[in-house]
Amino acid sequence: MSFRCRMRAGFDATILAVEGLGYDLFDLDILGQDGCVEIRAGGAEMRWCEPRPGLYYKGYAHLSEIVPERETGPVAGFLELYQAIADHMANDAPLLGCDGPAALANMAVLESVLKSAAGGGITINPDLL
Repeated sequence: MSFRCRMRAGFDATILAVEGLGYDLFDLDILGQDGCVEIRAGGAEMRWCEPRPGLYYKGYAHLSEIVPERETGPVAGFLELYQAIADHMANDAPLLGCDGPAALANMAVLESVLKSAAGGGITINPDLL
């Protein structure tokens, strides 16, 4: 299932879902006029790229990684999530990631996508509280 989502900020997000892969994948490419952000390994790896003119073909700009800004972090999985919750409850450790309202908004968008797909691709606006 693939879909396009018009964001409140005025840009489109295109989601491509591929079935039957022999691996888990949730990667994001965020493209903008001044470059892109690539999020890999479930958010554990992030790369920033910027356009550079004429790397391979004269007159064309290509995206090239900004190497010093590469970041890695913990992979968001169930074991890590449960450990983070336990640490927070026991030691007041800070919780990383999105907050409750952001999580609910993300769930509303995904629910709208499923309803749209079930309804033959009709437009469904997320029900945000």
